[in-house]
Amino acid sequence: MSRRLVNCVFYTALIANVAVGQAVKITSFDFNQDPLLEGWGIYGQGELFSWDSVNGRVNVTWDSRLPNSYFFYPIGYELNRHDSFGVGIDFYLDEIVPGINPAKSAAPFEIAMGFIRVADATGPGFLRGTGINSPNLVEFDFFPDPGGEWVWGPSLTLIIFSTNSSHYSHGGFYPGELVPGVRYRLEMVYDGSSGTLLGTLYTNGQLWVEIPVAYLPSTFTDFRVDAFAICSYSDEGQWPGYEGSIYARGWVDNVVLSVPPPPVQELAG
Repeated sequence: MSRRLVNCVFYTALIANVAVGQAVKITSFDFNQDPLLEGWGIYGQGELFSWDSVNGRVNVTWDSRLPNSYFFYPIGYELNRHDSFGVGIDFYLDEIVPGINPAKSAAPFEIAMGFIRVADATGPGFLRGTGINSPNLVEFDFFPDPGGEWVWGPSLTLIIFSTNSSHYSHGGFYPGELVPGVRYRLEMVYDGSSGTLLGTLYTNGQLWVEIPVAYLPSTFTDFRVDAFAICSYSDEGQWPGYEGSIYARGWVDNVVLSVPPPPVQELAG
């Protein structure tokens, strides 16, 4: 399947899940130009993200031994649970090493990409590994099997965290594994009318996995996100004895963001 056709599938899925009457703003990046000149930013360990000008893509390293770090594109305004939005992105993994820190190898730890609220994700108290200190996330995660006594295997997940991390989505779990040497495309769409997050993975242009829908429970309050990001999370703060760590290398390319247009500002005068 060509990239154009995959993108058409993505647009169709997005439009089918956008609330009635809501417009869509589409922004795409093929990384043939320096992304830092196109509005992208880097927070944290800058060496984890580098532009490959020859191949027109961005090299990424996920290393949980390092502080939280992000390669991100600011949307320019906040989206909430009532908005509909999505992303399509190609990615490739050269290497995945779960349990890179022997002292933190009893449980899996994720590589992640999705929507964040920059002010929260870059704050000193943001700890993805605790499960209660990572507010305002709408993301895709891969948790590789760390081996050892872990018996539940790897997983692909979709998850949404609320504004205070007290509530999170249900569902969104698939017992699948990403492997090095395969080109993947993730198409992820949040539907504000139903409070559901859809995720589909393609391998080399062919449909591979439709991750079960993640949905907001009745107790869920709200979320606020204002950027799309490739996230290398620190493994600090996990429950002792149930800690994981991760190291992975790869690249990302062909990002397509679909979001509502900016809110209409009232004109003065």
